[in-house]
Amino acid sequence: MMRPAIRTLLAAGLSVAGATNMAHADVVHADDLVIQGNVCVGMDCVNNEVFTSAVKLKENNTRINFIDQTALPFDATNETAEYTISGTMNGAWRLDANESANGGRNAFIIRQQSLLTYPALSNGSAVDYDCSYTGTATAVGLIPEGQQVETQLWFYDPAAPDPTTTTDCQLLSSEVKLDGIILEGSSETSGAALGQQSVPADGTLSIGSDETLRRLVNIAAALEDVDLVTKGQLQQDLINDGRIANLREQLRQIERDILRVERALGLAPKKVSFADDSDGGSVPLVVLLALTLLGLRRR
Repeated sequence: MMRPAIRTLLAAGLSVAGATNMAHADVVHADDLVIQGNVCVGMDCVNNEVFTSAVKLKENNTRINFIDQTALPFDATNETAEYTISGTMNGAWRLDANESANGGRNAFIIRQQSLLTYPALSNGSAVDYDCSYTGTATAVGLIPEGQQVETQLWFYDPAAPDPTTTTDCQLLSSEVKLDGIILEGSSETSGAALGQQSVPADGTLSIGSDETLRRLVNIAAALEDVDLVTKGQLQQDLINDGRIANLREQLRQIERDILRVERALGLAPKKVSFADDSDGGSVPLVVLLALTLLGLRRR
């Protein structure tokens, strides 16, 4: 007969062995939770963790998701040069500390995401590729508007002539999620500032200060009256269509007319250089107008 002490030790050992093989279950605590100390969350947290803040997220992919199932959804659209993604966004927000892909951005990202996925549809300019094995992607035309775009897929094909290479093909893309960002102040005149040492002002978006000036880059051409006009668009609209040349010709004609007035008044200089196409002329228009007014006053 087994002694009680031996039975107790054996039962304890079996319980420990069974616990090590059990899957970890979720812990649901249906009450307030108060932790009078710091918290570390993540796969890289260790015993005797050193804390410099109350909450620490520690692993290679740190993400915080905020999902409000009661938030009212709204329609949103993302457009690129080749396709459009239309769907519904709602109260799902996510904070990302750096991107998870190798070579991704090191940045703090705030994004609002749709809980559902939507297809990317061609606007008529997305490239259509030959999906048969050729070793390289071959364009065969454009995908008609409204049809799902294609995305490049690389896979290992042991039946290929050279099994050490990958096969290049184009298949219909997987569905994607809409995302965006909204930073909202407490009133319509709330300002925002982006970048180190940037100074906000009421009702403005500041990317610098009086001492720190920054550029806005990667801006699309303006479409609406309230859009920013890019340098390239300004050159296209003002220079390439001949408006600058017309303005310069009008300036030269004004200078000729003023010269005739000066000669009639006996005030014409011995030599006058009219405006050329490079610097606007050596005799400023303001000076010529002043001379004309002076001559008229003397008369």
